[in-house]
Amino acid sequence: MPINGSTEDNMATLTTSVGITAIAQNERVARKADGTVSVYQFGEPRVGLTSLATLVSYDEVRRIRQRPEVIDMLPVGSKGIAYEVGQMAQTNQLLNYDREALADDYYSQSAGPATVILVGVKKSASEAFVHAFPDAVYVTDLKA
Repeated sequence: MPINGSTEDNMATLTTSVGITAIAQNERVARKADGTVSVYQFGEPRVGLTSLATLVSYDEVRRIRQRPEVIDMLPVGSKGIAYEVGQMAQTNQLLNYDREALADDYYSQSAGPATVILVGVKKSASEAFVHAFPDAVYVTDLKA
């Protein structure tokens, strides 16, 4: 089981804390990519919490996750959007995507602490997803 962690070395801090996340998967609700997956972004890369208004709310995250077309969700931290798109591609074994488009500095900016969420959606249902969540910003498609 992979274990991940990070430090607040990308900004000055006076205090910090530890967070622990436990993740489980129920076989009945596991979702798999059965074709092309469109990746969408919610939020903007920021270092520190300069504006809570731009963060995706927990309620919206829950609404997104309940959609049947959503196959994956990832928070983006200090390594940036491009890194997490690569992680989503590996997890779903969809390693073909437009890496050149993600080479822009914007996609490598820190989004710590998790100011961006990436959502992988079945391409066949992406139009309905965007209709339900108009704030979704298209990033790339992941393909086998």
